[in-house]
This record gives sequence, structure tokens and C-alpha cells, in this order.
Amino acid sequence: MADIRLCFNEETQQIDWSFTTSVINGVTVTDIDTSNDLETCVILRLFTNRRAETSWDRTENKEGFWYDAYQENGRKVGSRLWQLWHLPVTDKENYEARATDYVREALQDMLDDNMCDKVDITCTLVSSKRLNISVTITKGSTRQNFSYLWSTVK
Repeated sequence: MADIRLCFNEETQQIDWSFTTSVINGVTVTDIDTSNDLETCVILRLFTNRRAETSWDRTENKEGFWYDAYQENGRKVGSRLWQLWHLPVTDKENYEARATDYVREALQDMLDDNMCDKVDITCTLVSSKRLNISVTITKGSTRQNFSYLWSTVK
């Protein structure tokens, strides 16, 4: 069974379902897009808020995804990219390194579950308010590139 395709809107910083339109027997039909499961997987892992580590003290709320309570293997879903909203953008190199670590942590399950062979990540601060996240997923000889523009302010 295919997953519903999710699309990330960089302008609104929101995720929504993707739809397809086709003509069948002269009738225009709109349906839910189920292509590109890999992109949906990346989006869910990057843009679902992972619970903060116990040492996180910048906010009282440590966020977290409700599904984690049901994970028998102790895995956590999502990323800690949301924590970047609470950190000053004063040291570009440190900020990019932290973002890269958060993305790597979020996508690690894809490697552990053999969904891919390799994940390459580049996080580049393009302004004090925008972080470009580039991810390349490799499985065998197939490579897929994904790029997202993340707002550094909430």
C-alpha cells in the first residue's frame, strides 16, 4: 500500500496532501497522490517534532510526537529542528552543524531499516531567518534529492 504524498510549502512552512487530476472516460477525476513514498518519509521525519532531550532547558515544553508513546522499540519519530527556533543565530558554523545533526538524527531510522544505503545532508544558513536543508538519499544506484527552506524564526 502506498503512502499519501505529502508536500512541504516553504512559504507557509506547512505540510499538506498532494492531489492528482486525470481524465477517465471524459470525466475529470481528482484523487490523492500516492507517488514518491520516499519524499513523504523524509518530510514526516524532518517536520514532525521529536521530543527534546532531558537536558533541553530553553523551553518548558519539550514537544514530542504522540506516536512515540506506542513505540515498543524505543525509537523516536521526527526531528529536533524546532529547537532551532529557540537558539540565536550568532555562530553560522555552529548553527549549521547543529541543524545537520538534527536532520541526521531524524533520518537515521531510514538507514537502520535499510530503506536506503546512504544519506547526505547539507544545511546552509542563507540568512538569519532561513536555513536551506538539502538531503540526498541513495539506494543502490538510485539517488533522490530533496531540498527544503526552513524558517529559523517561529
